[in-house]
Amino acid sequence: MMPVDSIHSTIESFVRNKTVWAPSEWPTMLTNARNKPRNYNVNVLNYGDFMDWKNFSQALLPAKFKINFNSLRVVQFHKNNPIVTFQYGFFEDSDNYEINMDFIIRSRANKAIVEKGPTPLYAEELKLSLAKYKDLQDLCNKNVIPNRYHQEYLSMKHDENVRDALAETDEDEEN
Repeated sequence: MMPVDSIHSTIESFVRNKTVWAPSEWPTMLTNARNKPRNYNVNVLNYGDFMDWKNFSQALLPAKFKINFNSLRVVQFHKNNPIVTFQYGFFEDSDNYEINMDFIIRSRANKAIVEKGPTPLYAEELKLSLAKYKDLQDLCNKNVIPNRYHQEYLSMKHDENVRDALAETDEDEEN
Protein backbone atom coordinates (compact mmCIF):
# COMPACT_ATOMS: atom_id res chain seq x y z
CA MET A 1 0.00 0.00 0.00
CA MET A 2 1.31 3.44 -0.90
CA PRO A 3 1.21 6.26 1.69
CA VAL A 4 -1.39 8.10 -0.37
CA ASP A 5 -3.74 5.09 -0.04
CA SER A 6 -3.45 5.26 3.74
CA ILE A 7 -4.19 8.99 3.72
CA HIS A 8 -7.19 8.46 1.44
CA SER A 9 -8.53 5.69 3.69
CA THR A 10 -8.09 7.81 6.83
CA ILE A 11 -9.98 10.71 5.26
CA GLU A 12 -12.80 8.46 4.01
CA SER A 13 -13.23 6.95 7.48
CA PHE A 14 -13.26 10.37 9.13
CA VAL A 15 -15.90 11.93 6.86
CA ARG A 16 -18.09 8.81 6.56
CA ASN A 17 -20.71 9.94 9.11
CA LYS A 18 -20.22 13.67 8.82
CA THR A 19 -22.14 16.24 6.81
CA VAL A 20 -20.13 18.63 4.66
CA TRP A 21 -22.36 21.48 3.52
CA ALA A 22 -19.98 23.57 1.46
CA PRO A 23 -16.70 23.29 -0.46
CA SER A 24 -15.09 25.70 2.01
CA GLU A 25 -15.47 23.08 4.77
CA TRP A 26 -13.28 20.49 3.04
CA PRO A 27 -9.86 21.87 4.09
CA THR A 28 -10.90 21.70 7.75
CA MET A 29 -12.28 18.18 7.34
CA LEU A 30 -9.06 17.02 5.66
CA THR A 31 -6.88 18.65 8.32
CA ASN A 32 -8.85 17.05 11.16
CA ALA A 33 -9.04 13.58 9.60
CA ARG A 34 -5.92 12.62 11.54
CA ASN A 35 -4.65 13.93 14.87
CA LYS A 36 -1.88 11.45 15.74
CA PRO A 37 1.00 11.97 15.30
CA ARG A 38 -0.33 15.34 14.06
CA ASN A 39 -3.05 16.74 11.82
CA TYR A 40 -2.63 16.62 8.06
CA ASN A 41 -1.17 19.78 6.55
CA VAL A 42 -3.57 20.96 3.83
CA ASN A 43 -2.50 23.47 1.20
CA VAL A 44 -5.50 25.13 -0.42
CA LEU A 45 -4.84 25.87 -4.09
CA ASN A 46 -6.60 28.26 -6.44
CA TYR A 47 -6.81 28.26 -10.22
CA GLY A 48 -3.58 30.28 -10.58
CA ASP A 49 -1.56 27.56 -8.83
CA PHE A 50 -2.01 25.08 -11.70
CA MET A 51 0.63 25.37 -14.41
CA ASP A 52 0.55 24.16 -18.02
CA TRP A 53 3.39 21.66 -17.86
CA LYS A 54 2.25 19.86 -21.01
CA ASN A 55 2.78 22.87 -23.29
CA PHE A 56 5.96 23.78 -21.41
CA SER A 57 7.45 20.33 -22.01
CA GLN A 58 6.34 20.28 -25.65
CA ALA A 59 8.09 23.61 -26.22
CA LEU A 60 11.31 22.28 -24.68
CA LEU A 61 11.54 18.66 -25.73
CA PRO A 62 12.61 17.68 -29.23
CA ALA A 63 9.91 16.02 -31.34
CA LYS A 64 11.58 12.62 -30.92
CA PHE A 65 10.75 12.69 -27.18
CA LYS A 66 7.09 11.82 -26.98
CA ILE A 67 6.20 11.45 -23.32
CA ASN A 68 2.83 10.03 -22.30
CA PHE A 69 2.42 11.91 -19.02
CA ASN A 70 -0.72 9.98 -18.03
CA SER A 71 1.23 6.70 -18.12
CA LEU A 72 4.37 7.84 -16.27
CA ARG A 73 5.01 5.82 -13.13
CA VAL A 74 8.55 6.79 -12.07
CA VAL A 75 10.44 10.03 -12.69
CA GLN A 76 13.84 10.72 -11.15
CA PHE A 77 15.43 14.15 -10.89
CA HIS A 78 18.73 14.72 -9.12
CA LYS A 79 19.73 18.25 -8.18
CA ASN A 80 23.27 18.12 -9.57
CA ASN A 81 22.61 15.80 -12.51
CA PRO A 82 21.10 17.05 -15.79
CA ILE A 83 19.85 13.55 -16.70
CA VAL A 84 16.13 12.97 -16.04
CA THR A 85 15.16 9.30 -15.92
CA PHE A 86 11.59 8.06 -16.28
CA GLN A 87 9.66 4.79 -16.55
CA TYR A 88 6.15 3.77 -17.57
CA GLY A 89 6.11 0.83 -15.13
CA PHE A 90 6.88 0.26 -11.44
CA PHE A 91 8.89 -2.93 -11.93
CA GLU A 92 12.69 -3.09 -12.13
CA ASP A 93 12.53 -4.66 -15.59
CA SER A 94 10.49 -1.73 -16.95
CA ASP A 95 12.24 0.21 -19.69
CA ASN A 96 14.17 3.30 -18.53
CA TYR A 97 14.18 6.45 -20.64
CA GLU A 98 16.60 9.34 -20.21
CA ILE A 99 16.62 12.97 -21.24
CA ASN A 100 19.74 15.11 -20.93
CA MET A 101 18.38 18.50 -19.88
CA ASP A 102 21.76 20.21 -20.48
CA PHE A 103 21.48 19.30 -24.15
CA ILE A 104 17.90 20.57 -24.37
CA ILE A 105 18.54 23.85 -22.54
CA ARG A 106 21.62 24.83 -24.61
CA SER A 107 19.69 26.64 -27.33
CA ARG A 108 18.94 30.32 -26.80
CA ALA A 109 15.22 29.81 -27.45
CA ASN A 110 14.98 27.02 -24.87
CA LYS A 111 16.91 29.05 -22.28
CA ALA A 112 14.27 31.78 -22.65
CA ILE A 113 11.47 29.22 -22.24
CA VAL A 114 13.07 27.80 -19.09
CA GLU A 115 13.65 31.26 -17.58
CA LYS A 116 10.04 32.24 -18.28
CA GLY A 117 8.72 28.94 -16.85
CA PRO A 118 5.36 27.33 -17.52
CA THR A 119 2.31 29.52 -18.02
CA PRO A 120 -0.77 29.21 -15.81
CA LEU A 121 -3.11 26.44 -16.96
CA TYR A 122 -6.23 28.55 -16.33
CA ALA A 123 -6.68 32.28 -16.95
CA GLU A 124 -9.63 32.46 -14.58
CA GLU A 125 -11.56 30.41 -12.06
CA LEU A 126 -13.35 27.44 -13.63
CA LYS A 127 -17.09 27.89 -14.01
CA LEU A 128 -20.01 25.60 -13.29
CA SER A 129 -22.48 24.64 -15.97
CA LEU A 130 -25.71 26.64 -15.88
CA ALA A 131 -27.68 23.45 -15.13
CA LYS A 132 -25.51 22.64 -12.11
CA TYR A 133 -25.75 26.23 -10.86
CA LYS A 134 -29.56 26.16 -11.18
CA ASP A 135 -29.65 22.90 -9.21
CA LEU A 136 -27.61 24.56 -6.45
CA GLN A 137 -29.92 27.60 -6.51
CA ASP A 138 -32.90 25.27 -6.18
CA LEU A 139 -31.31 23.50 -3.18
CA CYS A 140 -30.72 26.91 -1.56
CA ASN A 141 -34.25 28.13 -2.29
CA LYS A 142 -35.74 24.97 -0.75
CA ASN A 143 -33.41 25.34 2.26
CA VAL A 144 -31.92 21.90 1.69
CA ILE A 145 -28.60 23.71 2.00
CA PRO A 146 -28.56 25.71 5.26
CA ASN A 147 -28.94 29.46 4.89
CA ARG A 148 -25.43 30.27 6.15
CA TYR A 149 -23.94 28.53 3.05
CA HIS A 150 -26.21 30.15 0.43
CA GLN A 151 -23.82 33.01 -0.34
CA GLU A 152 -20.97 30.60 -1.04
CA TYR A 153 -23.06 28.66 -3.56
CA LEU A 154 -24.86 31.61 -5.13
CA SER A 155 -21.58 33.46 -5.74
CA MET A 156 -20.10 30.58 -7.76
CA LYS A 157 -19.24 31.51 -11.32
CA HIS A 158 -21.28 29.76 -13.99
CA ASP A 159 -21.72 29.81 -17.75
CA GLU A 160 -24.27 28.36 -20.14
CA ASN A 161 -21.43 27.27 -22.46
CA VAL A 162 -19.87 24.96 -19.85
CA ARG A 163 -20.75 21.33 -20.50
CA ASP A 164 -22.46 19.57 -17.58
CA ALA A 165 -20.53 16.32 -17.24
CA LEU A 166 -18.88 14.28 -14.54
CA ALA A 167 -15.19 13.58 -14.89
CA GLU A 168 -14.16 9.99 -15.50
CA THR A 169 -13.70 8.13 -12.22
CA ASP A 170 -12.07 4.88 -11.21
CA GLU A 171 -15.05 3.84 -9.11
CA ASP A 172 -18.63 2.95 -9.82
CA GLU A 173 -21.04 5.70 -8.83
CA GLU A 174 -23.24 3.16 -7.00
CA ASN A 175 -21.05 3.05 -3.86
